[in-house]
Amino acid sequence: LSGGNATRIFTVGGSGYLRLSDVTLQNGKDASGGAILQNSTSSTVKCEASTFENNKASANGGAISSDGTLDIDGCTFEGNQSGDDGGAIYKGSGFPLTIFGSNFTDNSAGTDPDGQTNGGMGGALVFTGGIVVANITGSRFDGNTATSGSGDRTGYGGGAIYNDAIMNITASVFAGNSVSGDEWHGGALFNTSSGTLSLNYSHFGITPLPLP
Repeated sequence: LSGGNATRIFTVGGSGYLRLSDVTLQNGKDASGGAILQNSTSSTVKCEASTFENNKASANGGAISSDGTLDIDGCTFEGNQSGDDGGAIYKGSGFPLTIFGSNFTDNSAGTDPDGQTNGGMGGALVFTGGIVVANITGSRFDGNTATSGSGDRTGYGGGAIYNDAIMNITASVFAGNSVSGDEWHGGALFNTSSGTLSLNYSHFGITPLPLP
């Protein structure tokens, strides 16, 4: 399914339930959630063995912007782009996020497809879910970037992930992720002072280790 670089592909509101299996969503474009905007806390989105490619948002969530329950299993996010935060996924509100066996490659935050350059955090993922938990297992983050742009945002970052809630990462690999800009930090991960991060059995390096 393609948005033709002109429109978003799915909007999930109310108590909506969207399940994608073995689907490719590409070239979606909108203000937030280039491929999927999940704008209700009562909604659920589940993605299995699907691909999100070259989707763009001028604000948050190049591929997905979510306020509800979001479950990602065996998916690929490649070349998605946000003008502000969350190059692939922006996850807000107090509902859980689960990512299992997925790949995030060459996604970027802070590079606005509409030409604004105020910067953005979390090249692959931003999680700001309050007291709820994000669980990331057996996933790869490779070549994702976040840039501060020309705005006055300082002290942020997260080339792959920006976490401002509770996050558990297990058996995952991070390689070639980066941030650019003065006073920006965390080429792979940026964990805020109010965020809680648990990191286990994972690898950081130039060449990603193979995953079982």
